[in-house]
Amino acid sequence: MFFVSFAFPLLCLFFVNTLLVKITNRKFGDCFPIIIVVLPLITLLTHYLFRNLLYGIYLIYVVVLVSVIIFIMNIKDKEYRDKIFTTAFAIYLFIYTILYIITRGMYFFAWDEFAHWGPMINQMVENNKMYANVFHASYPPLVQLFEYILIKCGLIFEENNLKFVVQFFNMSILCLPMSERFADEEKKKFAFAKSIIFFLIVYLLAIGIDSYNSFRTIYLDVTVSMFFAYLLYLIIYEEEKYLLIIASFAFMLIKDISILYMSFVIFYLFIHSICEMILTQNKKEVLTKNGIKLLCILIPMIVSYVLWYIYKVNAGLLNDQFAINKFSVGSFLNIFSGKIDGEQLTAYNNYMKAIFEINLSRSPIPFTYFSSYIVLEVILIIYTFISKAENKILTFVRWTIFVTVTYIIYMLFMLNMYVNIFVGSERTDLASYARYVSSFVLGIYVITFVNIYKYLHCKLSLYIVYLVVAAALGSTFLSYTLNPTVNHSLLFDPLQNERKAYKKLNEAINFGDSCLMIIDYTYYTDVVKNYYLDQNKNIELYDIKNFADENNVRVFLEYIHNYDYLYITDTLNQTIDPFVGIINEYTTIHPEYSFNLNLVQPNEVIRIR
Repeated sequence: MFFVSFAFPLLCLFFVNTLLVKITNRKFGDCFPIIIVVLPLITLLTHYLFRNLLYGIYLIYVVVLVSVIIFIMNIKDKEYRDKIFTTAFAIYLFIYTILYIITRGMYFFAWDEFAHWGPMINQMVENNKMYANVFHASYPPLVQLFEYILIKCGLIFEENNLKFVVQFFNMSILCLPMSERFADEEKKKFAFAKSIIFFLIVYLLAIGIDSYNSFRTIYLDVTVSMFFAYLLYLIIYEEEKYLLIIASFAFMLIKDISILYMSFVIFYLFIHSICEMILTQNKKEVLTKNGIKLLCILIPMIVSYVLWYIYKVNAGLLNDQFAINKFSVGSFLNIFSGKIDGEQLTAYNNYMKAIFEINLSRSPIPFTYFSSYIVLEVILIIYTFISKAENKILTFVRWTIFVTVTYIIYMLFMLNMYVNIFVGSERTDLASYARYVSSFVLGIYVITFVNIYKYLHCKLSLYIVYLVVAAALGSTFLSYTLNPTVNHSLLFDPLQNERKAYKKLNEAINFGDSCLMIIDYTYYTDVVKNYYLDQNKNIELYDIKNFADENNVRVFLEYIHNYDYLYITDTLNQTIDPFVGIINEYTTIHPEYSFNLNLVQPNEVIRIR
């Protein structure tokens, strides 16, 4: 089973990519981003046509079979082999294997994983249809479809495998094509080494610029970062226009906020065009070339948005959080005209402080939104100064304008979200601020590396500086030293007790039976219960903290025998000891409520009647 789960998705992706190598005559790493976005689009198309995702899977099976046949028929062609077995192919195997190993200890632990990201995949796998009856069902499905495809291609449907798929998507989208660019300049062994270091830099940055822990989830914030960087890479390296078309269409189907990032891509193309016009006499040719690129971005972007909007209309899913009609120019201008008060004013004040105070990394380094901009500019200034490249000042000015403007626009966009869109505690407490901001900062940091590498021709020292920064920010996550309050380990599983509890209860409790479950209740205990517990099980949760009230102890002892089972979730006696102590103390004073504590064992299903 392990071999099937590990190897089948690996081989399926490989063979389909070899078919694209044959069709496009491009290298393995250049084709791979197309594969991981086109395969989900195939399944989405079949769902549009037949309201069933399985037809897309069947079509993918056919494509895999055809790919294997064509691969065998052409394997003796040296040129064909050289385009497949490149540096990027070796990096593909490395990234796939290392991420598969790393994610073995990862499980769901965040609210949204239980509330919608996990249920989305559950529904797709169980019903072979698009998710509908989940929170945020209006979210675009590209990455979820990729998860679904790999599951149908042999990957075991488990939480750690879902995390593996998302991380593999994130790391391969840019690392593989960049590996081919390294190989264009270096001998194979040096290109491989540079590609490994680049992967380590990106990986460490992703876990370092992440105080919210989103990298350890199946959230798509890192995905947005990396896809944003990939689109800019396509412009920086003057890649084929069909890649821009496919990537622009796909990006709109990752997350609603992609539309903002797409505006940044268009802005960079505009600056890029101006700089090209400054450096060339043939301005008309530059305008024509970049005008076509603009259309290659805008048209698929609009088509993708419209198609998904039509789907949401038909499915009755228009009330999404980031809907464009929720944005108002007037309400945005009110922020700066002194017309806000109450919660809005509190959110504004908290947000302006957060820009300078909230650390985007779990490392002790003060890495705020503001300081991240300063650090990036310092790196850019240093490499502009030491670079011997032509037009380095123009390169510096172009990238500084791009980074500065996008930093400001993103800051204003998120300010508007908190002041005018979010409500209640989400607004005043700046819910998920670090996650949203980290997503943008990560993308900018990664693509700045690519920009400096390409235009300023800084090689070895750039790797060293970036690796030091990435390691400094990400090293705390690699620590296996357990902190009793905040754990930095990648493999820490804060909900292992709950997961084991619901597995046991699903096996032990029969339909119609009832169980009282004593738990150290947190704000998302219910959503965890709803995700893991079989629907026909009658489980009532009781918070250990309720026993602080003596009246609650009495009520508990009066009604405990109305239940068939008792279950106490516990880690290191943190629940069982207080429970036994409280019950003993109460029954000593009130012997009429005596309860046999010999029955009680933590993490065991106890039948009490």
